[in-house]
Amino acid sequence: MLWLTFSMGAVFTLVLLFFILHMLQDSGLIRSNYCGEQIPLCMGIVFVLGSTAANGLILLLKEMFLWYGRYPSWHGRVIPIDSKAGLLLMIAVITMGLLGLIDDLLGTRAASGLKGHFVMLLRERKLTTGALKALMGGFIALFFSSFYSDCIMIWVMNALILALSTNALNLLDLRPGRAMKFYILSMAMIFLVGLGRAELLFLAPIVGSVLVCFPFDLRARAMMGDVGSNVLGISMGIGIIWTFSPWLRFIFLILLIVFHIFTELYSLSEMIANNKFLNKIDQIGRRK
Repeated sequence: MLWLTFSMGAVFTLVLLFFILHMLQDSGLIRSNYCGEQIPLCMGIVFVLGSTAANGLILLLKEMFLWYGRYPSWHGRVIPIDSKAGLLLMIAVITMGLLGLIDDLLGTRAASGLKGHFVMLLRERKLTTGALKALMGGFIALFFSSFYSDCIMIWVMNALILALSTNALNLLDLRPGRAMKFYILSMAMIFLVGLGRAELLFLAPIVGSVLVCFPFDLRARAMMGDVGSNVLGISMGIGIIWTFSPWLRFIFLILLIVFHIFTELYSLSEMIANNKFLNKIDQIGRRK
């Protein structure tokens, strides 16, 4: 079933991608990448559309089965479909995608990093799109985590994982393919740890959508933008909450905090460029 829902996300994205890229070009949504090339921005819209279409179809099929008094099954075995998980994931993905789109369309470089955005908000009374994304993203993280927490400490930990995972993928998305490579490897680990969990049926379409778009991002044919990195980050965080034990989640949270402290103090791109192993991985598949 994972392969089926994965394929649904990939197929919906294949159908949409051609039209979305032309729409972005026709509307003038073109930006310079790190090399100064003019390419379409906001390709990540297809992550939202493709995965929502696939997950919406999964939920619709379940309701159709129940309408006729049956449970969805495959070769005589009942397929567990957690409607609550699917709806919560769709809410998180659509909301974070919208916040990322606002940042792509209206954002400026007047401030950078979480610290810079909140300094402008508190000292200059100016709400940047980055601060808006952080505040609303934090609210979404708290909302989602409340459904998967049995005490306040777990609730806060889960919310921090969602918020910091989302921002971490934003920080990684500075070079073609970098954020997607990290996401694909992370999701492979999540699916291995959580194999058999019903919730993963709703994450698989997002992974399928990302894999379809991966060559375009890697070859610098289009940029997924914050709308894309937000979807990657929030879905990765949700996967961690769904599959990891509390102790593994705590370790992951510590790693996220260390990562954010490092990126506030040092340049991540320079660190990768100066490390032979990381630089080799970072350059795989990228156009020279």
